[in-house]
Amino acid sequence: IGLTPVALIGARDQHSFLQLIMDGPKNKTVTFLKIKDAQKAPIIPDIHFKFLDSLSNKVNLHELLNAQCDATMHALIAENLSVDVIELEKLDAWHAGYLMYYYELFTST
Repeated sequence: IGLTPVALIGARDQHSFLQLIMDGPKNKTVTFLKIKDAQKAPIIPDIHFKFLDSLSNKVNLHELLNAQCDATMHALIAENLSVDVIELEKLDAWHAGYLMYYYELFTST
């Protein structure tokens, strides 16, 4: 009994775990961590395939991950699952320390 922290990033990690969360017992909560300002985020280049003629990438990877995060949250909420979001201004030492401090306080109560 207790928390089972699992770190997942994007669609690569989410597939099987989301099946467990959405189709399994509704006894879990999911916390999403979003970063508002990702400095130096890479741009996904255009890659052309015959079956994806109209696909134009040139999307910031940070924006793509946040869009995936939002879509995943909406899917979980539609299944009446409990979700919460922690949104940091940026990913740096100060904000990482603040997040650790938050969880120390959170687990001590």
